[in-house]
Amino acid sequence: NDCLTILHGGYVELNFENIHDVLKFSVQFDVKDTYDSCIEWLGRNISTENAGQIFSICNGISKFAKVSGIQMTSDLFDPLTSFLRIKGEVAMKAFLDKTENKGMGDMINFIFTSKALVIQFAEFVLREI
Repeated sequence: NDCLTILHGGYVELNFENIHDVLKFSVQFDVKDTYDSCIEWLGRNISTENAGQIFSICNGISKFAKVSGIQMTSDLFDPLTSFLRIKGEVAMKAFLDKTENKGMGDMINFIFTSKALVIQFAEFVLREI
C-alpha cells in the first residue's frame, strides 16, 4: 500500500513496519529520492536495540539487488557501518585504554574500511549485543 502511494506521488511516513518494503521498492524500480530517504531514515533510527533488524533489512535488500542484477548507486550498509564504527571504536578505545595498547589504530581503520570485514564485524557484534 505504501509503495502504491509513493508510485502515485504521495508521501509515506517511514517506520519499522514499512522500511523493508519501501526500500526494496525503491531499489527495484530505481526511485532514487525514496532510496535516499530510506537510507537517511535508517541512519537516523539505528540503535543498539534495532541494529540486528536493520542489518537484516540491508542484507536482504542487498542480496535481492545482487540476484536481480540491479546496480545500486550507494551502499545500503553505510548507516550500519557508521553506527558500528562508532560503537566499535568506543568499545575498542575502552579495551585499548584498559590494556594500554595504543598501537592498534591502523588495524581498526583497516577493519572499518573493508566492506566484507564490516559485515563480518556486524554479525559478530549483533550476536554479542
